[in-house]
Amino acid sequence: MKKSKLKNLFKSFKKHFKYFEDSMQKEELQEAYDELKASYSYLHNYNDLLEQKVEEEVAKRQIHEKILARQTRLASMGEMMDAVAHQWSQPLSIIDMHINLIPEDFENGLVDEKYIKEIVKSINMQKEHLLSTLKKFRYFFNPIDKSENFDIDIMIKDTLILLKDEIIKNKIVINYEQQGQNMLYGSSNEIKHVLINILNNAKDSFNSKNIKDRFIVISVKEKPLYLALTVQDNAGGIDENIIKSIFKPYVSTKKLKEGSGIGLYISSLIMQKYNGKIRAKNVKNGAKFLLKFYKEL
Repeated sequence: MKKSKLKNLFKSFKKHFKYFEDSMQKEELQEAYDELKASYSYLHNYNDLLEQKVEEEVAKRQIHEKILARQTRLASMGEMMDAVAHQWSQPLSIIDMHINLIPEDFENGLVDEKYIKEIVKSINMQKEHLLSTLKKFRYFFNPIDKSENFDIDIMIKDTLILLKDEIIKNKIVINYEQQGQNMLYGSSNEIKHVLINILNNAKDSFNSKNIKDRFIVISVKEKPLYLALTVQDNAGGIDENIIKSIFKPYVSTKKLKEGSGIGLYISSLIMQKYNGKIRAKNVKNGAKFLLKFYKEL
């Protein structure tokens, strides 16, 4: 109860005491007045205590959400560093192969101008791949998440490049259906994190359920009120016992050592931050995630 309401209530009771003066003894009236005053003091103090408790709980929740966001960021960085290692493995192996073959080819008289040009061309191609990958990963780790207009098509393609070797390694076929240019306002890195989380969850589900033929379909469609990004897989679906709770903290289908259960929770917070929603449902042979980015009216 607000302080103003308590004061008004107290004044009202005080005002009506005069109607009882003729029928009550002065001592009884004073006793009733003292009890009312004590009750008002108790309610006043209790109201202050409630307000303090609410402020403390709000502060605790904000700190808790910051900790969860940091934990997810660190986990994401670990996953990305692993992806960097996979991305660089092949080009470095090719460069190493060329370096080891050159002395032997020279001894065998195979080194000529044409040979040198082919070697240089191949090494330069691998070098460009390394630099391009490094540039994209540096952008992903940029701590300054500025909100700006960005093309969702470019964001999705950059995400698939970051996860390219993981996708190939796990034999996943991704079909991306894009319809024209679609602009969003926000942090492309944060939205990219949501997509990475969903794709990594699908990958883990493929592996845990030993799915042989693995497919993921990503599509972007323009709706009257929002932009829809969907990700659908054939990884066996989400356990019906937890599907309604997967966006709550610490809810996970993975074993304790394999997942923290905060990835989708943080993803839902990111979507809320940009006036969006994220939903999941089971479809034939798998799960479908829907990300809605509402347009400004």
